[in-house]
Amino acid sequence: MNEALKACPFCGKQPRYEIDVDGEWIYCENEKCKYISEDSRAWNTRPLEDVLRKQLDFAIGVLEYKAENGDGEAISALAEIEAISETQSPKSVTQTD
Repeated sequence: MNEALKACPFCGKQPRYEIDVDGEWIYCENEKCKYISEDSRAWNTRPLEDVLRKQLDFAIGVLEYKAENGDGEAISALAEIEAISETQSPKSVTQTD
């Protein structure tokens, strides 16, 4: 596995990655969640999140264009988005053997 694992799609806790004779296992360390996957691609698949990220990227692009042309509301909105991003950035983990 070469890619970083995203947090659990259900509870947000960090996953654990292990390899044994049966293959690779990714599971949530939250005992109440108990989500398990045998495939890192399946674990990291987030169709709704991917669509929302594309929409957000587009909206930010529009705001940046407007801000470059002196739109004060766009400048304020970009500053607020940046502040939110700094305090709530997603976390990921890498493989541990």
